[in-house]
Amino acid sequence: MLLAWSAGLQVATRTDTLAPMSPLSCVGFLGAALGTWAMPDRARLKVAAGAFACVAGTVGLLDALLADGTWVNRTLLGADVRISALTAAALVLLGVAIALDGHGWPITRRLAIAAGALGGAATIGFLLGVPLFYGVSRSVQMSWSAALCAMLIAFGVVLAHPVGTLFDRTLSGRFARRMVPPVLGIPVLSGALATAAARAGWWAPSVAAWVMTLAAVAGLAFVVSKAVERLAEDDRRLTQLAIRDPLTGAYNRRHFLAEAERAASRARRYGESAAIAVVDLDRFKEINDRWGHQAGDEALVRVHRALRTRLRSSDVLGRIGGDEFAALILHVNPGQALHVADEMRDAVAQVGREMTAEGRRNRLGASIGMATLDGHEDVEDLVDLADRRMYDEKRLAHQVEGSAHH
Repeated sequence: MLLAWSAGLQVATRTDTLAPMSPLSCVGFLGAALGTWAMPDRARLKVAAGAFACVAGTVGLLDALLADGTWVNRTLLGADVRISALTAAALVLLGVAIALDGHGWPITRRLAIAAGALGGAATIGFLLGVPLFYGVSRSVQMSWSAALCAMLIAFGVVLAHPVGTLFDRTLSGRFARRMVPPVLGIPVLSGALATAAARAGWWAPSVAAWVMTLAAVAGLAFVVSKAVERLAEDDRRLTQLAIRDPLTGAYNRRHFLAEAERAASRARRYGESAAIAVVDLDRFKEINDRWGHQAGDEALVRVHRALRTRLRSSDVLGRIGGDEFAALILHVNPGQALHVADEMRDAVAQVGREMTAEGRRNRLGASIGMATLDGHEDVEDLVDLADRRMYDEKRLAHQVEGSAHH
């Protein structure tokens, strides 16, 4: 455009229908583009180019606000054309963002995004035929080429440091990436189609405006609903990853303690009995050493499934260590709790027998410690007590096993 002004090419600089990019805007955007190219390593060139773009935008903004917007272009560059206040404001924002880049201030990226938003709004308005953004009689006119330059340079500034919502892997980042294209594309597409239909005589321009608005709202509502649906599924999946052991599907230690504490509080409130069981697998290491870790993982999955079948749906089961599980067993007195412990031992032993029958000999068993809920102890304290009793049982079993060998 600057070459077109210098060479007097009216095809590019005509002002009878559309607002062209003024020479001052061309100079300012060239400075901003140079500053963006210099980011982030060429600090001096970046600061100088950003400051130049900011000065050009400030001069143009003062000219647009205090005069008719043509004085600078006519006096310095010999072109009788107005600079848009929006274009000048975008240049100021971009210039400051580029010049201050590298200081670690979030405001620099926000300034660039604001400049890109101005360009985006002007582009959408131009494509939809909104007179505010085109025509020589409009004081805030912004040419489509200036709007495009503002958006591209703003994207360049943002992409120079790929951090923030659009780039992170969180739910907000995924939502932002999914929503940016339809938010920009749907209004443009619906407006272009509605305007084209109005020019073809299908309906009046006023009807086209309503059709454009309804189509844009419906399209955005559909996209938002689909994005929210996907995000809800992602949120459920992340929640499961946060509370579940990824191998067995049992609650992890943190969530087991939280769920068990809630269940224990209800039992205390209604005067119901309950017990905590800590289950540690005996000779589990032999499976890993002899048959490999894949067989060990399979044994853990089977043990969790077997323990779950011995418990009620209201009982809470979790994997609290490598080969250690814990359960809150509701509605049992001490005698009944011991009976449940025997059933859990049998369940673990049955897993070992099934694996042996499949050709992977093992001596898998379980040591279980129990602690009854008979006061106001925290569940974590009861787990520690049951854990100590489990180790007492394991040591006693080892002593008996050693005596039998002797």
